[in-house]
Amino acid sequence: MTQNGQFDDAVYNQTLEDPRVSLETVYTSLTGIRITITTASLSATASLLIIFIIFRSKTKMKSVYHRIMFGMSFFDILQSLAMAITTVPMPKDMIYQQFEGLIVGTDVSCRAQGFMFIFGSMASTTYNAVLCWYYLCVLHFQL
Repeated sequence: MTQNGQFDDAVYNQTLEDPRVSLETVYTSLTGIRITITTASLSATASLLIIFIIFRSKTKMKSVYHRIMFGMSFFDILQSLAMAITTVPMPKDMIYQQFEGLIVGTDVSCRAQGFMFIFGSMASTTYNAVLCWYYLCVLHFQL
């Protein structure tokens, strides 16, 4: 890397020729990308439906269960949207060339997608654990 943060052309070209950089799997193919888009969109839609049902109910957000389910659904939507945009936010000038999807992003958009995915998955998993504790308290301890 040069002083201004750009890759040296010789190192960049040598990296592109490395066979470890261009592994082709179902995850990098158009089929894998379509599967990811479909399943992530279905997940986001189902979570939106749960939120819609919560706000249409009589108790709305007054129930502890509804608040937990709202939080889990909200963060699942965040994670699912990050997955659904697949390769779009990836930087155009990256060294990995085996991805067949549309790549039009920058380093910032890639980092934003990564943050959305990690934060959404960690938060929805945490809400899932809270839901388990909630049911333990309600069913076993009868609180």
